[in-house]
Amino acid sequence: GRLLEEAKRKEEKAKLVPVRNEVFRVVRLLWNLDAEGAAEALGVSRDEIAARLKEYQADHTGILTDAAARSPHHAKVVANSPTAFRVEQTITDPDGHNDWALVVDAEWIPSAKPRLSFVRLGPIG
Repeated sequence: GRLLEEAKRKEEKAKLVPVRNEVFRVVRLLWNLDAEGAAEALGVSRDEIAARLKEYQADHTGILTDAAARSPHHAKVVANSPTAFRVEQTITDPDGHNDWALVVDAEWIPSAKPRLSFVRLGPIG
């Protein structure tokens, strides 16, 4: 019972760490205003990401990428299957609004970078 549960938790964590790292890599691209790089990582057009960033910048002074921003507290992860996850990463900002999120579907691939599919970038809710 308990050992099996612990083994399952370790296996899940082994999948979630690279998924969360890849999602946060995109957050860093957004922080750098690299719409091209973020779009490429998310499989969406550069114009879509640029438009979302422009909308974000209208009400926010920036994007934080520090240890607090990386906290699991800011990443809601739902497993859709053993290798597919929906990730909602809160975009933390210097003013503490934290009212936007990057939402992606992530596919965990053994011995490779997780594959991300853009769902949305916008206000939470």
